[in-house]
This record gives sequence, structure tokens and C-alpha cells, in this order.
Amino acid sequence: LGSLTRGKIGRDIFTQRALGAFGLAGFLLQMSIYLIPHSIQFSAGLTYAVGYGFIALMALIYVAGLVGSRGKAVSIGNA
Repeated sequence: LGSLTRGKIGRDIFTQRALGAFGLAGFLLQMSIYLIPHSIQFSAGLTYAVGYGFIALMALIYVAGLVGSRGKAVSIGNA
């Protein structure tokens, strides 16, 4: 929120490079979802487990980024 509000509300948690990596990862994930043929049928239990498992993984990554920031920007790679 720091960049969007020019520092009036909050601060940036992730670096520009990290935000770019998140955007690219989101794009690749969305493309992989769109490329799954609709004729493939999974059991309801497997769909439930994979869906909520992925949501839990994304929540853990987000919380780890918030906790790991501790007042500094979090970077991905050698930035």
C-alpha cells in the first residue's frame, strides 16, 4: 500500500522484484489452470484436498512474507 498511496497509508512489504515474481507466478498458475481439459473428472475428495491445500499453501507463503518482513522489504532471489 505504500507505493499506491505514496507513503500515506502503510508501507511496502515486498520489493519490486518480488512483486514481479508473484505476478509471473500468478500468470503461470492461471495459464496452467486454463490448459486443463474440461473432460478430465476428478473425485470430489481429491478436488477438495487439492483446492484447499493450495489455498493453505498460498496463505502460509503470504504470512511468512509478512512475518519475515519485520520492517524491511522481502526480496526473492539475489536482489
